[in-house]
Amino acid sequence: MRPVLYLAFDTRECHSIPPLNPNFFSHPAVVILNPMMNADAHCRKLLALGRRYHPAYKNGLSNHLPMALIALQRMGATPAQLEAFYCHYVPRLEPMPADAETPTSGLKELLRDSRGSMARLPVLRAGIRKAIREAGLEATLRELLPVLIPGVSAAAFHGIIRLAYAVQAEAPEEAAIALAYWAAEYLELGELPAPKTASLEAIAGQLGPVTRNHEFRPGIITDRMAEVAALPKFRAAASQPGSLALDTLAAFALAAYRRTGNFTLLHGVTGCHALRILLPLIDNQERALRYYWQALLVAWLSTGALDITTVTATDNAAPGNWQELLRAACRASDEHVIKMVYTCWAENRHYGQEEYLAAARIAIR
Repeated sequence: MRPVLYLAFDTRECHSIPPLNPNFFSHPAVVILNPMMNADAHCRKLLALGRRYHPAYKNGLSNHLPMALIALQRMGATPAQLEAFYCHYVPRLEPMPADAETPTSGLKELLRDSRGSMARLPVLRAGIRKAIREAGLEATLRELLPVLIPGVSAAAFHGIIRLAYAVQAEAPEEAAIALAYWAAEYLELGELPAPKTASLEAIAGQLGPVTRNHEFRPGIITDRMAEVAALPKFRAAASQPGSLALDTLAAFALAAYRRTGNFTLLHGVTGCHALRILLPLIDNQERALRYYWQALLVAWLSTGALDITTVTATDNAAPGNWQELLRAACRASDEHVIKMVYTCWAENRHYGQEEYLAAARIAIR
């Protein structure tokens, strides 16, 4: 599928546009955006158009288009900046498979039969869209999140992240794709072991030697995470703390990223933000927190247990305050910079921890 060409004409500039073939405007790959739309309307238009693209590309990389658009819009990007990112990003993407017939089975049965299979993405999407239309988004989320949360590491946390952004944007069609994607990429990392009385940092310190000299096979983040989870020493370890709270998880994720600047651990921070958004929709929140900690710990171990005791220095040239950071992120073409700055800004507003400012500066340097 060829990328869409966007023309946002301002009538004051029409004198500078060369004559075009009249058939040009009826071509299916051309969309004219109303220049009078505000940023929210532009974002929704682009999200709708972006749903023609598969949630993954190049054998497993996550399509960040909807996440980046929503983050940009929430950080104050202009319609022109939203369009610029869209046009920059879509050429790499692949087409969404054709819609499947709506399944007759119930949601939980559908997930049981389909999760972990990307080939089942169309039928998952069809079934979840039907459920959202009939029961509403909140009820569907309350039914599916407990089923999906043991596989929170799916697509290197991008399943939960894409879903959380869709919920924030109040976009049910986008949420249906996110849920289907999470289910299709579903990845469990093993049963939860019995809790022990130890801090997250102490548990990480004890398990660090498991992968510090481990030679990983070639692959992407989820491949390395699955490899860690299969190691006998990890499976036998007491890796769950006695008690666990969201702010403790968020602090560990933030510290791990600040002290390494590592790309994998960046996703631990953005994933924790996503979990905060969705946690009120999950009845057994402790269970959700424990599965997220398991995934975060495995993500850190998959880096070779990078040193998380020394803080990474920020680039002195990076923007120094939130206003400057948000402006810079809205001009960025790197989807991970956009997502990370947005996450750090949102988490700083929630937790009031200025360490998120330093993390955002690391990401944007």
